[in-house]
Amino acid sequence: MSAKKTLQNIYTTTIVNAILIAGLLLLCEYASAAIKTYDVFTNGKLHNGASIKNASIQGNKIVTVRLAVGGWAKPRFEIRGLNIDISSVKNLAQIKLRMITSGGENPSYADILVYNSKGRQMHVEQFPFKAYDTNAPDYKTKGLENSNLYGEHPDGAYYGKITGFGVNCGAKVIMHFTKIQLIIDESGGEMYPDDPQPDDKWKKGKLKQVYAMGLSERVFQDELGSPLAKKNAVWDGKKVSINGARRETVAFQVVMETAPGKDGVNKVDVEFSGLKKGSAVINNKKAADAKDPYNYVGKPIQLYRSRYIKMHDKAGGFVNAKIAHAAGTLGRYTPAMQIPFEAKWGGAPFSIFPGNTQAVLLDIYIPEKTPAGLYKGTVKVTHAGKTVKSIPVELTVHDFALPNKPSMCSFMFTGSVHATRHGLKEGDRKLTETYAKFFRRHHTEIQLNSEYIKDSVFTKENGYEGRLYDMPPVYNFATFYGAGSFGNAQTEAAAHEILLGFKKRADGLHKDSKTVLYMWDEPSHGFQGGIGAFNKWVAKKAPYVKSFDKKHGTNTIMYSSTWHKDVGDSSLLGAYGSHNDVELKKMRAQGKEHWLYNGPRTYQDFASAIRVLGWKAFARQADVWWMWETTHAPNGFDYYYQSKNFTNQYGEFAIGDGLFVFPGTDVLIPKRSPGLDGPVAGIRFYNWRQGFIDLEYLTMAQKKDPKATAAICKPITDGTSLSSGLPGEKRSAGYPIGQTDYEEARKELVKIILGK
Repeated sequence: MSAKKTLQNIYTTTIVNAILIAGLLLLCEYASAAIKTYDVFTNGKLHNGASIKNASIQGNKIVTVRLAVGGWAKPRFEIRGLNIDISSVKNLAQIKLRMITSGGENPSYADILVYNSKGRQMHVEQFPFKAYDTNAPDYKTKGLENSNLYGEHPDGAYYGKITGFGVNCGAKVIMHFTKIQLIIDESGGEMYPDDPQPDDKWKKGKLKQVYAMGLSERVFQDELGSPLAKKNAVWDGKKVSINGARRETVAFQVVMETAPGKDGVNKVDVEFSGLKKGSAVINNKKAADAKDPYNYVGKPIQLYRSRYIKMHDKAGGFVNAKIAHAAGTLGRYTPAMQIPFEAKWGGAPFSIFPGNTQAVLLDIYIPEKTPAGLYKGTVKVTHAGKTVKSIPVELTVHDFALPNKPSMCSFMFTGSVHATRHGLKEGDRKLTETYAKFFRRHHTEIQLNSEYIKDSVFTKENGYEGRLYDMPPVYNFATFYGAGSFGNAQTEAAAHEILLGFKKRADGLHKDSKTVLYMWDEPSHGFQGGIGAFNKWVAKKAPYVKSFDKKHGTNTIMYSSTWHKDVGDSSLLGAYGSHNDVELKKMRAQGKEHWLYNGPRTYQDFASAIRVLGWKAFARQADVWWMWETTHAPNGFDYYYQSKNFTNQYGEFAIGDGLFVFPGTDVLIPKRSPGLDGPVAGIRFYNWRQGFIDLEYLTMAQKKDPKATAAICKPITDGTSLSSGLPGEKRSAGYPIGQTDYEEARKELVKIILGK
């Protein structure tokens, strides 16, 4: 099997299994202090004073009655009579609940309400009753509260004492419990170790070399003497050469390397005043607010400092181990989040330890009225205020512009922007709008549950300037991940009333947008009864939608993240995915929209991996490509330190799968808080962005020469032996693993677009 097909199979499996919903803290790998374990039920015995409801003890198990479904219905399994004091616990990330089942039936989804003496709401959502890895130290274990609540109520004193639990299931099941434990780790200080601190007495340290590389390249923190330093797709050893269209964002990285020894360097900075061609300039001199990285008016240039996090030395469960080894990430400090220079922590100026590298990302938006031609500028790297390296930069602005309206819809879903980790209240509109502007500035969209963002947010008056997308969004989600109240409607009249409410809400903001009912996520294994039961459910609901559309002249799409091979030709869904051109042709004949999602996305993959999705979206004729849960992390997660951030409802863990953007402020771990009122994106986010910019090149070229464009696209999306062309590169991931192939392809597309 080819590397390309192997990679596809790996990630198809990931897509089927990986639903990023849960909030969970891994049992901390660096905690060494004593852990208190309260045996609520072990060896057939209950904790002193405890009692159970809607269940009985049979031998060494608790056997429940058949439990009800949804909305804290009765009967539900309960434990009462506990008296466990947590008032002295300062950080609820230290408290975990373990519930081991054996035999019986486990629900796909289950929530737990933790009863407490203060009567406070404390939920454990999506408990992993279907966890598979019985050898994992955190097997069927979960934190008591979601991370987005820590900013409001992080301490046990708010809740007092734990008095019991209630289990609410997503299916009518009879459960068998063999062990229930409450685990409290009182080593709060050790959960979040300090970073190594630079020494202000360093005197002999120096920068050994400085060079540039493209957005889709990567150099590890300890990687001295990279072959990229001599030459790469944007660097000839002396100057940077980049290119782009009007309304495009182009980027490159500057890498600084320190000499080995005992001393590093302090007070390092990177300066870039902009680019010039005669009287035409691209710079920040007219910035409305130079100190705010989220006010884009008059600010086309942004600088980011790479933050490095250490990868585990074993491949995660959702990345091909061969690819992880080929990418060289295992056990290495890899560049991840890109922190704006304006940040209070993690920005510039900065220090670099001896024998290390430090990358800086320079992002340049090309305003829509910029004249075409060759622009020149200089990047200066300074040490203690003195220039140690000047790098010439040349930007060729093409004589065409990206369309204001995207050629296809790409978006990233997030369940939360973690307002309370920012020290704000959940639902803070300003923060939500800042995230929305950030995503749109970078040529994509954010979908926050089923929330709407007003068009007026994307105006100069509100600090937005960029590729405006001044057409309203193509889609408005009435529901996301579940049918909501519509799913409970039993009659056409009731369904119409609910749909009318969705319509009125949408009409007030985006009248021409299509309404989407995201019905279910991966119903082949997530819907009770499987795909057959799901199809019957859709068959009952679809007529309500069709009659509503006919009555009101609306366009409502019933969507589920499923595939043609599952739902078949008779599906009543309006959108789903296909695996090949034969399936796609059948879908098109039926008028179905083609929606695809996820892809190669772990930290242990190549940094460029995510860029290929824009090319695949073009090749697969997708209407939508979206990414699932791009801000999600486990309970109490140390965003700027930990790499193992993925978990799903099965209790499976993986390395770095899911996080594309991070909170710009973290009140839970203030020592690693950039202090920004907005998002901080990772390097993979920018490669996602670049892939969908490339898609616009492909779309424009296709209109002029479809055959030649297809020939250019095919090696990128279908190749089995592509590489970045660097010395010593022998293994392929089935897609370009650096920038060289992309740059060569873009050159050919530009020729077609310009008619040369």
